[in-house]
Amino acid sequence: RRRPQRAKERVRILYTGPLTPAGQTCEMRRITLEHLNHVTDPVDYMTIAADYPRLARQAQWRLRAGPMIDRYNRTLVEKLSARPGALWVDKGMFVRPETLAHAKAMGARLVHYSPDNYFLATNASRHFWKSLPLYDLVVTTKSDNVDRLKALGAQKVMLSGNAYDPQTHVPVSAEDPKLGEFACDVSFVGRWELERECWLE
Repeated sequence: RRRPQRAKERVRILYTGPLTPAGQTCEMRRITLEHLNHVTDPVDYMTIAADYPRLARQAQWRLRAGPMIDRYNRTLVEKLSARPGALWVDKGMFVRPETLAHAKAMGARLVHYSPDNYFLATNASRHFWKSLPLYDLVVTTKSDNVDRLKALGAQKVMLSGNAYDPQTHVPVSAEDPKLGEFACDVSFVGRWELERECWLE
């Protein structure tokens, strides 16, 4: 006899990452979690970073340190007082291990997700590598990252396929006048990086 299916657990998630819609997929994942009937409490580190002058912001971004990073981690700790069931960190270069330890002490499960290669310097930080063993689940879209992340202490690594957002990625009408602006033989969709340009050439 088939067992009755358990109702899916509705989880309150403290969700953090670069939530600015332009050029990011982080907000798409947050909205998808909401569509799956979870409740998210968003913390956008891009909004926090925007409060700092450009040069100060760039310096702190490069150093992964400074008042901007302090404020971001303080904001997460303050939000954890609501005792969410999970803390979802998207591209967590600036989340310190102390913040994650506090989240664990508050009973939150910890998830880290990145669609980027963890082993490129631009996508990681000393904070992330120290934090890696604290996450209950680390998600990657890169198959060659799985064993490497496990070797560096990740408790559980999940390989996720690439995806699209049905609200954003929709067919374009052949009559759309903008199509002429983008006429070409090959189109690359993604972030520009010198290595990618050279490889494509």
